[in-house]
Amino acid sequence: MSGTVLPLLASALVLGFFGSVHCLGMCGGIAAALGQATPSRAAGEGLARASLYSLGRIASYSMAGIIVGSAGQVFSGWSGLSILLRVFAGLLIIGFGVHVAGWWNGLAAIERIGLSGWRRLAPLVKRIGRPDRRWKIFALGMLWGWLPCGLVYAALIAASATGDPLVAAGFMACFGLGTLPALLAASGFGERLGAFLALRSARRAAGILLLVFGVWSLGGAMMPLLGHAAGHGGMDHGRMAHDHGSMHPVPAIDTAPEPAAPGSGGTGR
Repeated sequence: MSGTVLPLLASALVLGFFGSVHCLGMCGGIAAALGQATPSRAAGEGLARASLYSLGRIASYSMAGIIVGSAGQVFSGWSGLSILLRVFAGLLIIGFGVHVAGWWNGLAAIERIGLSGWRRLAPLVKRIGRPDRRWKIFALGMLWGWLPCGLVYAALIAASATGDPLVAAGFMACFGLGTLPALLAASGFGERLGAFLALRSARRAAGILLLVFGVWSLGGAMMPLLGHAAGHGGMDHGRMAHDHGSMHPVPAIDTAPEPAAPGSGGTGR
């Protein structure tokens, strides 16, 4: 796994950045409300608050990565399960790309499944109260990270396939960093980026890139299966050749010396 950590983390950044177009619809209202909560004359303070919210959100992603990475580590001996998780993650990313492009809305059903868990966390928002202190801002950001989101679910499945809690946490942290520009733009810091990501053409381009990324992930997950099948085919071919040789043995060659001809210098009389 050590040789593939950097490409894995880079893929998490790509997934987070291009998938964050969906975040504008899912979390854009929350981010905008956070940006408007600070007076316009304190733009620097507003950016700091929005960043702190997102850091709390990324911390939640990392914690979830540790959980799914630990679960993947328990079952790391089951190579078939790891491959199955990677295949499922690739399919989910493909589905998400189609969703972001606006061609399919089936992932909304997956996000509704997570609403039951969010209802249990939602009362904590009232307990934290008004975000007038930094720890409250960070805590609310951590709760924000548990909002049901199909993109986050896809990233968590991909992280669980690593079978390493630290790598999975790093994967989810990079994924969260990838979503950061779009959500800061939704908060009012980077209006041009937010306007660009809101364009239908930008959504379709992001969806197509996610499709490519999902197909690439799916192909990488299927390669061990194809190599395993090819290896078995080679073994079967060798076994068939061996069996073919045993069914048609080479006739034994008589190596006994021929009798000496009469009159030769042999010892015969």
